[in-house]
Formats: sequence, C-alpha cells, structure tokens
Amino acid sequence: MEIREKLLETKKYKYNYIELLNDNNISIKILDLGAIITEINTPDREGNIENIVLTFEDYDTYLKNPGYLGTIIGRNSGRVGNGEFEIQGELYKLEKNEGNNTLHGGFNGFNFKRFDFKTFKNNHEVGVIFSYLSLEGEGGFPGEVLVKIKYTLNNENEFKISYEGKTNKKTILNMTNHSYFNLSGNAKRKITEHLLYIDSDKITEIDNESIVTGKMIDVSNTPFDFREPKKVGQDVYKDYYQLNITRGYDHYFELNNNDEEKKIIELYDEESGRCLEIYTNCNGVVVYSCNYLNNKRLSIGRELEFKDAICLETQNIPIGRNNLFIEDSIIDSNELYSKETIYKITIK
Repeated sequence: MEIREKLLETKKYKYNYIELLNDNNISIKILDLGAIITEINTPDREGNIENIVLTFEDYDTYLKNPGYLGTIIGRNSGRVGNGEFEIQGELYKLEKNEGNNTLHGGFNGFNFKRFDFKTFKNNHEVGVIFSYLSLEGEGGFPGEVLVKIKYTLNNENEFKISYEGKTNKKTILNMTNHSYFNLSGNAKRKITEHLLYIDSDKITEIDNESIVTGKMIDVSNTPFDFREPKKVGQDVYKDYYQLNITRGYDHYFELNNNDEEKKIIELYDEESGRCLEIYTNCNGVVVYSCNYLNNKRLSIGRELEFKDAICLETQNIPIGRNNLFIEDSIIDSNELYSKETIYKITIK
C-alpha cells in the first residue's frame, strides 16, 4: 500500500493532491479543496483499470463545482426548508442558495473550504485525515464546529469515510459525500443499466421544492422499491408524482438497518463485473440519479448527460420547514458527531 502527495497548480488555484493506493490496483485521488474525491480507479473482471466516479476535465471547475462532484457536504446535507431553523427558542436564518431554501450548507458550504490534512500508513491501511474549523455564524449556523474527515483504503478493497464533529454550542451537523458513481468505468454506459439494491421500506415524501413533508411513503408497489435488486432505469421514467418533481430519484430512503457490518446498499454493473457494497451507521441515504445538467466538461471528453451516474449520499434525514426532523441533525456541545460509511469494491 502506498500514499502519494503532490501540488497541483492550475490557472486559478494550487491544490494539494493525495492519492491512496492498495496492493490490488485500486487508487483513490483526493483534493484538499472540499476533501473532494476526484477519482476511484479499480479493475473490472478482465483487469482493466478505470475510473468509477465522474471527474471534471478542468480541475478549476471544482472551485464552483456545479453538481457538488465528489465533495464533502456540510454543515447540512440536503435542503433546509425556508433556510431557517430554531434551537432553544432562537431563530437562525441561513444562506438561501436554492430559491427559498438552503442546499448543502449554502453559498459557503464545506465543498468550498480548503481542509488541512495529514496522511498516515500502517500495516492495515493507508489514509488521510482532513480537518476544518467552521466558525460561529458561518453560513448563518450557530456554534463553532471542528470537523474531521478520514479516508482510508485497505487491501480488502474497503474504502472508508469517517466523519467527526465537535461544537462549542448546540447546533446542527449532517455530513455526507457527494460522489457520482458509474461502475462501467469512465462512464461508458448509463447508470440506468446498473442493478441497485437498498434495504429500505420507506422514503420521505417531498413537496414541489424538494422539501421533506413529514409523510413517509411505503415503497411497496412504487418505483422506489429496491429491496430486490433491479435496474436503476427500470422505473426511473415512470409517471409517479414523486419522480415527476425531480425528474428521477432524488429522495431520502430510510434504512432498515444501520449496522456497519450489514450491507444495506449494493450497486452492480453486470457487464464490467464491478460491484459496490455499502455499509453505514447513518440512518438513511439520499439517492440522486443525475437528473440535472451543467455545461461543464468531464474528464471523459464530453459534458455531463442525464443519468450518467448515481449519488448514494449516506446521511441522516434532511430538515423540513418549521424544524421538521431537526432532532436528527442536532449535536450538543458535549457530544461527538460520529458517522461512518464503508464502500467495499468487489468483482462478480
């Protein structure tokens, strides 16, 4: 196993660039800006090594990062209804960067922050720990929060993301990673042909602004039932009111089991043989099926297209209007926020 570091200088920025490599030809490439995962390179069943996440062609695109490719999301993941919440009788107004609402931390989310970092290596794994101090009032959020994001890779082909946060004042914190997966390699085929399994009986209903309403929808007999593996594209274009709002999947699935030792999500590309097993202690996952476009070029030599990839954003439930579900995001000054997601790369 190996770690490589280098300084990547572009027209607009100087990035620290970290690469984690194991002994099985798997490598993870990460920037200190936003702790962004730019590449996950892994062999298919024939041994061909290709990238299984979407990557911008020009790294300076990450400075604005339309679509949040590969980045850490925070302080909040998903949307906060009306861009405000109340803690202990005090109303906090956040940056509204999506209409009336706050998306992924607002205009100054973690995806725009330069993280400090420290690499490490031992007999079992290689990794890097990113840290960032989010000050009181940043984006409108209360409290000072120190976050640490640890990426590790081992020879069992497990890529782990560990999230930690400590605050000096009661606040909210709900982090995730926003990588766009396509296991075909270099996005040769659409995500619609991938098989997806999710151990979830319920999703949260959203309104026409994609804000959670508080109603839980039983996935039975709906396009959201992935309790048996099925192709992502099997139901994604069906005429169903929740899909019509978002042009596809962009919903929070409540997981039946958040045991880190039990697989709760699996993504599989039959043609390449690549399979991604996901384990987490988060309460749910937001599944996003690449429903909106931008005019930025990818490393594969073209612009992003509909259903090019899928995001599997393990997290707790987003915050709706009037403090709905806020209890899942609150942390106290004496509490450690601690979440973990493991992506195990296998071949079938």
